[in-house]
Amino acid sequence: MLAMAMGLCARDDSSGPEFTPRAQQAMALARRIAIHRQKTAVESDDLLAGVCALRAGLAFDALSQCRIPPSTILADLGASDGWQQPAPQNNLAYDDSLKILLALAVRESKGTKSDYTGTDHMLIAMFDPRVKKARDYFKNRGVTLREIEIKLSEIRKKSDQQAEALPSAIHQ
Repeated sequence: MLAMAMGLCARDDSSGPEFTPRAQQAMALARRIAIHRQKTAVESDDLLAGVCALRAGLAFDALSQCRIPPSTILADLGASDGWQQPAPQNNLAYDDSLKILLALAVRESKGTKSDYTGTDHMLIAMFDPRVKKARDYFKNRGVTLREIEIKLSEIRKKSDQQAEALPSAIHQ
């Protein structure tokens, strides 16, 4: 599981669910944003910015329905522009709290019996006390884990309903 948390995504049944392509994109964007912000390591707030920069996915949709739109999160974190430019080859390491966040996201996906770890699992893991920067961002703005869980549940339910309606629409 630690290898998973460090961004290695090779499937190994003992390591748990692998990251979705969108989650991998969020991690890559987090690294680019950290480089743009001239950091020495990729941190949890960089991953939060990476999730927002994707402009797609369950986590983005849940954040869009909260009090703080993703564009505001990007601006607050100093990642609203400039990071889109090609970044120099700089393979910044993940800091310890981001490694913990990713390991928690994998644990969350296992708990929900998911085959993959997605941005939604990452978002939930951002509220753990060991994930200081992302958690503090939400805490300082009054966004709670419960609020995020409700939004994710509503989005999943709507998605499931749309998927169930699809076969009947095809047969009509």
